[in-house]
Amino acid sequence: MAGRSLVLVALLALACAGADAAGASSGDAQRFGRFASPARASGTMTMVLTYEGTSKAGCDAAGTCGVKGTVTARLVMDPARKVAAVPGGIVVLPGKGGITATASSPRCSERLKLTSAGIAFTGDAGGLLLRPGAFVAGVGAQDPFATRCGGPALADLGRPDILPAVRLKKVPTSVTDVRLRFGGTTRLQRAGYAATVSVRGSLRLRAA
Repeated sequence: MAGRSLVLVALLALACAGADAAGASSGDAQRFGRFASPARASGTMTMVLTYEGTSKAGCDAAGTCGVKGTVTARLVMDPARKVAAVPGGIVVLPGKGGITATASSPRCSERLKLTSAGIAFTGDAGGLLLRPGAFVAGVGAQDPFATRCGGPALADLGRPDILPAVRLKKVPTSVTDVRLRFGGTTRLQRAGYAATVSVRGSLRLRAA
């Protein structure tokens, strides 16, 4: 592929916890951040959380026993607006979508607008790891699981390693087009909940 029209296609890779820090490749991360900041994004992302307060997850101490529900968040990227890469290794993707929350205990339902999603990115020994759906407070990306129906928000579930990882082996200086396909499911017990987080979607970033 010649010139600046280099397309990077990444498939899902589930990275083990702690791998992000090993042999960090800051050059790839810096190049990706510079490329992404003025880029335009198209595509979709869907995130689903199911949760239940269980004794095995520590619901007694957390006060979550009997709490149970599902949250579904879907975002369609808006290519008319620029992507932002912010400090901390997060890309904020603007778009339009919605969050639907339903809880059977206590009974609740809610619909909210979803206006952005985040992608965490960091260099490692294999190039660059991206985690679609990541949320960090204060950087402009919306927490897709934060509702008034109880249950854990994404911020309550801890580090971005609960999300699927997409690997780019190399980010050249000349990159102008990145295409990602991703999907994965993680089961975990945190914050007093037994939870399942599923993320799937496709994304294209193009230089503005």
